[in-house]
Amino acid sequence: MSPRRVLVTGAAGYLGRALLAELRRRLPKAGVLAAGRRDADLACARQARRLVARARPELVFHLAGARPPAAPAALWAGNVSTTLNLGAALTRLLPHPYNFAPIAGIALFGGAQFSDKRLAFLVPLAAMSSLPRSLSNS
Repeated sequence: MSPRRVLVTGAAGYLGRALLAELRRRLPKAGVLAAGRRDADLACARQARRLVARARPELVFHLAGARPPAAPAALWAGNVSTTLNLGAALTRLLPHPYNFAPIAGIALFGGAQFSDKRLAFLVPLAAMSSLPRSLSNS
C-alpha cells in the first residue's frame, strides 16, 4: 500500500526538488507536503511538532539541514537538533521506524566517524539504499 501523506523537509534544496519530482511521479495519489524554513524552524521542537501535526505524514524524507562552511555549532543545530526534534515529533505518529529517512544528518555527520575519509562516501550511500524499502513497506 502506498503512503497517502508524505512530508519532505528541505524541499527547496537541490535534493529536495529532485525528490519531490520523483515522489509526484511515483506516488501521484499521495499528498506531498514540501516543507522549507518558512514552514517551520525544525531546530525549535514546538515548530517541529506543529509541522508534523499539520502534515500527519505516513512517510517522511528529512533533507533539511545546514552544510559547510557553517560553524560546527550551526552544523550541529541545523542537522542533529533538527533531526532529533523531528524524530521526537514523529514518535507518536509513524507506524514504523523505517518510514523516517534523515538523509542530510546521516550524510554529513556519519562520515565524520571514519579516519579514512574515502569510507565516508559509504555512509550516505548506505542511507540511500534503505529508501526503496521505505517506499515499498509503507
